[in-house]
Amino acid sequence: MPTQPRCTDRLLQLAQQKGLLRPSDLAELGIPRVYLTRLTASGRLARAGRGLYRLADASFSENESLTIVAARAPQAVFCLLTALQFHGLTTQLPRQVWIALPQGSHAPRMDYPPVKLIQYSGNAFKQGIETHRIDQVEIRVYSAAKTVTLHN
Repeated sequence: MPTQPRCTDRLLQLAQQKGLLRPSDLAELGIPRVYLTRLTASGRLARAGRGLYRLADASFSENESLTIVAARAPQAVFCLLTALQFHGLTTQLPRQVWIALPQGSHAPRMDYPPVKLIQYSGNAFKQGIETHRIDQVEIRVYSAAKTVTLHN
């Protein structure tokens, strides 16, 4: 059984590296999930959403809602109004985070932010995906060219 200081240090290092933690991230390191509860209660971690934790003193950008969705649904691709806003092609702030998933997928369950799911099949889903890193979280968003083409 790993010692408490060792688990705590490893967990805090992982939170610093990844930006957002999921309980499944701990299993890979053999750290019991109870450490998330303990560190949240002590104020060293903060709950960022359902099943997501971050360092309590971490500063996040205006794209925090995108990082939360990307951490909960890494296969999702930001599309349509969300992609337009991400690329600076609109001043409109969407009320929902628009994501694309392959045909037949289910929307990820989350308390916040509200998500609008669009489903594409085959190449329509796969083509035009860009990867960006925001607040130590990798997000996938359709390119500006594909977004403008899809939005019209």
